[in-house]
Amino acid sequence: MIAWFAGRANTYFKFVVVDPPDVDEVVAFAKRYNIPSNRVILMPEGIDPPTLADRSQWLVERCRDTGFRLGTRLHVLLWGAERGR
Repeated sequence: MIAWFAGRANTYFKFVVVDPPDVDEVVAFAKRYNIPSNRVILMPEGIDPPTLADRSQWLVERCRDTGFRLGTRLHVLLWGAERGR
């Protein structure tokens, strides 16, 4: 099933990551399914702005190195962990 999605030009894969080994897993996944790096989005895990900022510091560098895209959790930056906004 994943191979089918990976073969579609309009499919993007988003992964929430906590630490650098998570990115290594995504790299292996993308290679396994021959997913172009510009169709992979990495998002830092976190429920508060300081955690997101900390994780984004190293994640942006890994995105530059791999060619993956960086996603943010804008709702967390705007409203914190508040649900239903």
